[in-house]
Amino acid sequence: MTSKYIYGVTHSTTTLPAPVTGIGGAPVTLVTHDRCGALVSDLPADRPLGTRDDLLSHERVLEDLARRRVPVLPFRFGAAMTGPQEIAEELLATNQDAFLADLEQIRGRVELVVKGRYENDSAYLEVLREEPAVLELRERIRGVPEESSHDERLRLGEVIARAMARKQAGDSDRLTAALSPYAEQVAPRPPAREDEVANLAFLVEQGQEDGFEQAIEELGRQWAGRVRLRLVGPLPPYDFVGSLQGRQS
Repeated sequence: MTSKYIYGVTHSTTTLPAPVTGIGGAPVTLVTHDRCGALVSDLPADRPLGTRDDLLSHERVLEDLARRRVPVLPFRFGAAMTGPQEIAEELLATNQDAFLADLEQIRGRVELVVKGRYENDSAYLEVLREEPAVLELRERIRGVPEESSHDERLRLGEVIARAMARKQAGDSDRLTAALSPYAEQVAPRPPAREDEVANLAFLVEQGQEDGFEQAIEELGRQWAGRVRLRLVGPLPPYDFVGSLQGRQS
């Protein structure tokens, strides 16, 4: 017996670029109902699901379709149903209006993620120049044994952390302001590293992509040697769709 593994939802009229293969090398097909279709592949009912290769296959399918500009509402990894009838009746028919609303929201648009990291110690050195309290505390404890300056060292760490947070917030705002004119929506993502300036997702109309990329390049030139910017995408629109059961929000 087989079940159907589900990658996401698209329009029932979508034509899939061939070939698209999913978990276990199985071909990805469309199960349709009325105006919506679920992107699925066969999955043996007794096959364990959850390996790293399975996750990478899931992500690869969605990212491949995003690169090819196929509008897809991505599902969370691990969604499966018993067969086409259950998918049509319990998933697509029940949620069609919400799916169609989200598909309209992302029509003709792509998700692009911009990540920024401070290079070397650039931000810390700026904090030393800009924050007199940091320099004062550093000088006060210079050469003093740790056991005798414990409180001052704790305070120094707190002052630096607050100053760095202000700097990161200011730079993130500057990045957002530079790119927002080319994007319809912006969604902040949790930082993955302490030295990150920003981790921002943008929903960009396809006709605005060139301007968006040029704005990144210009800011990169202005921040050369200070901040390294990286553009990731196009990606599945994880950050700009709803959060119905089983879907990645």
